[in-house]
Amino acid sequence: GVGHHIRYAAYGGKVKELCRGLKCQPCWPTWPCKSYAKCLEFAADEIVQAANDMLGQLERKILIVAKGFAEGEGGAEKSIAAITRRLPWKVELVPVADLPKQTERAEVAVVSSNCARGYLPPANYRIQYIQDVRFACREWHKWDAIIGNSEWTAQWAKDHGCTLPVYVQRPVIERIVLPERKPEYVFFAKRAPEKGEALLYALAKAMPDVKFKTVDYETKRPRVEGNVLVIPYERDMVRLWQDVAASVNVCFPSNEPCPWTETYCRAAAESLGLGIPAVVNSQGNLPNFAKWCPEGTVLVEKGEWDGDLSLWKKAIEKAMQLRFEPWADAWSEDVSGYAGAIERGLQCLKR
Repeated sequence: GVGHHIRYAAYGGKVKELCRGLKCQPCWPTWPCKSYAKCLEFAADEIVQAANDMLGQLERKILIVAKGFAEGEGGAEKSIAAITRRLPWKVELVPVADLPKQTERAEVAVVSSNCARGYLPPANYRIQYIQDVRFACREWHKWDAIIGNSEWTAQWAKDHGCTLPVYVQRPVIERIVLPERKPEYVFFAKRAPEKGEALLYALAKAMPDVKFKTVDYETKRPRVEGNVLVIPYERDMVRLWQDVAASVNVCFPSNEPCPWTETYCRAAAESLGLGIPAVVNSQGNLPNFAKWCPEGTVLVEKGEWDGDLSLWKKAIEKAMQLRFEPWADAWSEDVSGYAGAIERGLQCLKR
């Protein structure tokens, strides 16, 4: 309640003044007084406002929980690091490994989906930031709000029974500036089953006159496998794209049928932002790039690869001919979705 002795002790004369206005005596020290219900009914908002006016905005304890925050990590970690730098509040970054050490209760905690099924931080308002639907916690009653990393992810949450407030926060990708490109290779963003590895080698075999390039997270040195150049992963994404994009003709992200679903696809956004055509299929968020940047995207109307390479070969050949202005929205620094969810939490707690 707002009229009891704890509030009165904290806010002193202001509460007494409000109580007099209601023609009753202050609650202290004989709480509860007979007109307590009247105080709750009429004075609650005034007392809370008076307290804020007197004490000012208290420093908020906001936790951001993720797998990691290092700039050299994967795309999800990079995005969170970029978002948190742009928030208007002081926040505490907590790697998931350190989460059990958190004993002090936070006002608001934002937990990335790849950490959401484990131990949850003590907090008055919990938000789940969904970047990977495979690990998202669908026990919606444990949360107060949801942030999706794309419009597709936000709709996925609603389709799976989420009735909470849902915000959209696309990844924040910092601008990359490259020297002049010399298109030469068809590029696959990652040599892995979930990123289209089987399709890569099938296409390379079917198109022997085309050079392919891919990134291997395990290799230490570049190597050539037929007409496929495999290069090591570079944690500095600017340096990676400088090496790749100077000789890339097509960016070909995640087209392998597997449990992985692209909820946004940073590789597609970065390539289009650099003026590199992207070939995408109809899985997850990928078709949205054909809407956002139709002049630079070739959409294969198929959710999975069934062994038929004809559509993919035609898509690559079409993409090789594309010339377009780089997609400026790839480098958006807007964090209104992420900040909006936190602001809602703070306002709810204030009320």
